Amino acid sequence: VSIAGARLRQGANMVQIPLMGSSYNLEDLHPDLSGRNSINDMVRRASTIAEEQGPSGEKPSGAFLPAACLSVALGVFSVVPYNMVLQGDPGSPLFISFVLHLVVITMMLPRVPSIIRNRKFPLRYHAGMVFFSSMFTVLKSDAFVRLPPSMCLLLSNLQMMVGVAVQYVLFRKTYSFQQLAGVAIVTVGIAWAGNSIQRAKAQQEAGVLTATAALTGAAEMLGSSLCISLLSTLIKMANSTYGESVEEQMFMQHLLTIPVVFPSNWSKVGPRAAAWWSAQNHWLFLNLAGNVVASFAARKASAAMTARSPSLLMTQLVQTMESFLQLLLTAMLRVPPWPPLGFWGGAGVLVAGTLQYLRASDSSSGKTS
Repeated sequence: VSIAGARLRQGANMVQIPLMGSSYNLEDLHPDLSGRNSINDMVRRASTIAEEQGPSGEKPSGAFLPAACLSVALGVFSVVPYNMVLQGDPGSPLFISFVLHLVVITMMLPRVPSIIRNRKFPLRYHAGMVFFSSMFTVLKSDAFVRLPPSMCLLLSNLQMMVGVAVQYVLFRKTYSFQQLAGVAIVTVGIAWAGNSIQRAKAQQEAGVLTATAALTGAAEMLGSSLCISLLSTLIKMANSTYGESVEEQMFMQHLLTIPVVFPSNWSKVGPRAAAWWSAQNHWLFLNLAGNVVASFAARKASAAMTARSPSLLMTQLVQTMESFLQLLLTAMLRVPPWPPLGFWGGAGVLVAGTLQYLRASDSSSGKTS
């Protein structure tokens, strides 16, 4: 983890991105002076906050809530064919990612002249997005090979805890006791559910999941959560400063990630493509196509959601909700056997922690580091 942290710091210094500074107002949900601080009131208020304007005075196009709902729905749906592919070939996450990158680039080729002609983001922002996206792809793909998909999805909910740390380190953002309590409750829920799944898995398949694989996979999921939090922060900063440009961000990010990630990992991609072609497993190809189409749409909706989000906290809450729903769907796809009671108990605690974090007021008198 320390090595990954050092590489992230080197990457940020290399591309010279001004991550710190008072010009970026990434505030959380603020309590309403009228006292209306229920969950519905806070979500409604957060989604109607005036969006930050770019230097030309333009606002991000479209509304946040529709983009958030679409992002969650497509992201959850993409889990179904993804799990089907993993059941047929457990070592294929990086190959799936490679195919997805190629499809994204191919689908956007007709728009390339317009994207290049109307480019908004400086190259240093694109370099930062590619770096964090590449690290996220490598770490998450390897974690899905080492750990059961349900455990990976559970660990992805650590993004709330990671997001709190990122905002404090980069922006010296402090949080109230209620908010930190929500993060702690989420962490307890993840640990409880994850421990239950690991025990059940050990009883069914003794020796399959070793302690080394579990620790390595957990560290990789933590690193991927850090990368996606930094990527979301950078996307939010770029769109707030230069105006929304979803297609430019997606095309440049996927195009430049290919030469960074896949040549050094070609042994996990090339032979697998040849093996699939030789086996002529049409069911695998069908599920791969379904996952790629759903993931392409989900990534586009997620990019729009991140660009239009009124705060980094709202982005993290949407991503956490998506991960939780993916977790539930994955658990249901693999029955029987049903997940153990500890899994459902931990999932319930996770939901309670998320709601606690959303309810928490972030008034200046209640903030604490």
